[in-house]
Amino acid sequence: MLFNGLHFTKEGCVTMRIDATDDAILFAIEDTGPGIPADKADFIFEKFTKIDMFTEGLGLGLFLCQRVVQLMGGTLKLDTKNTTGSRFILELPL
Repeated sequence: MLFNGLHFTKEGCVTMRIDATDDAILFAIEDTGPGIPADKADFIFEKFTKIDMFTEGLGLGLFLCQRVVQLMGGTLKLDTKNTTGSRFILELPL
């Protein structure tokens, strides 16, 4: 997640915030990169999905991140309400 943020953020920053509730740890990973278009948001976690076919990579990063989080009993979602760059919310149960 952090590598993706760094890779696509040419100016600005990548930030990770961590918070805890009684039953989960929450991670918010935000960047100031180009963001993810609304029409692509529904399938960015699918295998071999790339927003831009001309960028390097196989399109497996987000798929693998989400899969690992699911195996740990958590969730990984794109915050579609974010308007500057991208924000992903990762929640892991305690």
